[in-house]
Amino acid sequence: MTAKREFALDGRSCTEFGVICSGSGTYGAPERDVENIEIPGRSGDIIIDHDRYKNVAVTYPCFVPRGLQANMEGLRAWLLSGRGYHRLTDGYDTAHYRMAQYKAALEPEIKAQGRAAEFDVVFDCQPQRWLLTGEAEITLESGQQLQNPTSFAALPLITVYGTGAGVLTVGTVSVEIKRMPSGVLVLDCEKQDAYSGSTNRNNTIQAAEFPSLPAGKTAVSWSGNITGVKIVPRWWTL
Repeated sequence: MTAKREFALDGRSCTEFGVICSGSGTYGAPERDVENIEIPGRSGDIIIDHDRYKNVAVTYPCFVPRGLQANMEGLRAWLLSGRGYHRLTDGYDTAHYRMAQYKAALEPEIKAQGRAAEFDVVFDCQPQRWLLTGEAEITLESGQQLQNPTSFAALPLITVYGTGAGVLTVGTVSVEIKRMPSGVLVLDCEKQDAYSGSTNRNNTIQAAEFPSLPAGKTAVSWSGNITGVKIVPRWWTL
């Protein structure tokens, strides 16, 4: 199947502006954030690993074959009006998406006597490539194992249902839930927040850390007055 020669932000495609793009920058990987320190009199560097990856630039070589003025005006307004990160997809890697911001200049090279243009669209992206399969909510049975298909620990969104206190165990991490005033408690393991609706519930839980889903299999179980658990795993890779 031929790839669609497009990228999209929050579901809106560049083809709306007459843009045809290449996916040559789709598969790049980010740089690990490490610091090398040289010590006089000692051979070799000391490496300090900051346990993170840096943002990565994703470049789409683009071409507008016709309708140059109107298309470029629309494209500039679209790309430059957004703030913060937006969901970035393309027709080349259809299994993943990135979170990206556009902050670069847009400098077209005019072709065909002013009727066409070539240029690069460069996004500043978070290092992760998020798996679309990691967005699906999974309803669990106590003791069920989840299989992480990547090499990287995921920070899931966990919804806990119950009538009162209980203990949720994800792998080696146990979360004591002291009470559930609304019958539903959400654990956002990325933001390290517990909440029900718009109400913060961090004071209703006790845990050494928020759970994660490392590479391989992780068992999820619960006890007490917990009646059910759903997880959006948020799988990611680089």
